Amino acid sequence: MTLKNVFVFLGITMAGSVLASPTLKFSAGGYSSQGDYGLSSDTQIQGIPVSAQYRAWPWKLKLSGSYVHLKGPGTLEDADLGNGSQFRIKDVYGFGDTSVTIEHESVSRPAASRWYWSSGIRIKLPTGERDKGLGTGEADLEPRFMLMWLNETWRPYVRVKYTIRGNPDDRKLDNGFGATLGVDVPVNPQVRVGAQVSGRESSTSTGHDRLDVLMTSTVKWDSSFSSTVYASGGLKEGSADYLFGVDFSYSFKL
Repeated sequence: MTLKNVFVFLGITMAGSVLASPTLKFSAGGYSSQGDYGLSSDTQIQGIPVSAQYRAWPWKLKLSGSYVHLKGPGTLEDADLGNGSQFRIKDVYGFGDTSVTIEHESVSRPAASRWYWSSGIRIKLPTGERDKGLGTGEADLEPRFMLMWLNETWRPYVRVKYTIRGNPDDRKLDNGFGATLGVDVPVNPQVRVGAQVSGRESSTSTGHDRLDVLMTSTVKWDSSFSSTVYASGGLKEGSADYLFGVDFSYSFKL
């Protein structure tokens, strides 16, 4: 299936659905990370991620991207921290790859069921410059699925995905699985905290798999505005040694 056909399919699917109480959410933030990714020296990355999300149950559509500063021998792969494949030291600025994600949700609000699940697909658009190490130069497709148990005191969940990677002319990138195990804990109506462990297979035979631990804390300041702080640490060579970030979101009904 070509990328054009995927977009046509997504458009027909959403247009044929009954969409109720649509909301729009904009998010922006910043993060800083450092790691050697199995190379001889560290790579430092600072980024400004931004996103726009349209939600009208049961559908959710999200557009996301980031502007980054990368310093070191590593590269960005798949708009994420990736295994270094260009060993020259770089000090570059630019946009990473862009993602379009569409998901189908099982319930519109937590009180409606004990279980929540979503399934969808993410399309990675090659907007990052490959010569700068900011992308692969090819589009990817990523089917994904999430299952969460909705409990008043804690909400464990699992996510699985399979990335079908586009191949540049000069090398082959491997498809691969990824998975996340996590828990979301509502402290009160305004605050929740979370923890998760995520792993992902390397995109190259000479690269390193990823395994990360992530901690989050989210405050909902009012019905529209929320903020999240997060920190992660790497457990394998393919992960950043550390990452710290903050995200601000504003949502409203249409």
